[in-house]
Amino acid sequence: MRSIKKVVTRCTAALVVWTLAAPARPQAPAAQGQTIKTQVTLVNLFVTVRDKNKRIIADLKQEDFKISEENQDQKIAFFSKEVALPITLALLLDTSGSEQFMLPAIQDAGSSFLSRVLRKGDEALVMSFDSDVDLLSDFTEDRAQLDRAVHRSRINIPSGGSIGGNPGP
Repeated sequence: MRSIKKVVTRCTAALVVWTLAAPARPQAPAAQGQTIKTQVTLVNLFVTVRDKNKRIIADLKQEDFKISEENQDQKIAFFSKEVALPITLALLLDTSGSEQFMLPAIQDAGSSFLSRVLRKGDEALVMSFDSDVDLLSDFTEDRAQLDRAVHRSRINIPSGGSIGGNPGP
């Protein structure tokens, strides 16, 4: 557990330093008895921690994290586990001539994948590729639009070409 804390600490510190990479201004020393008021920026850090077998460690608590900047410990103001963040994905369909007889299965698999994986708030786009790349649907949450785009994909056989990998005349 101690080595995980070291990894988390180092990763978090690197993220904080990177995020707060704004130029720093020196401050005049405060006279005793004076109150200094300042505003600070709240920084969100998204962290995924994995064990040595690359499995996600899901049961971490705020006490398992330490944030520091220039060797100064920083307060963790808020801590929460986000396990259902929205995802954004691109579905790429191979529509090259070699897939001519597989296109219905490719379309069914693509449509099934999207319906199983996407949740409310998730977005996807659909593209097909062969000798060119075609955008069939831009990013959207609309499942019906994505499904229509998947089934709109067509095999593109270049003129003068052949199917099956045999060279043309």
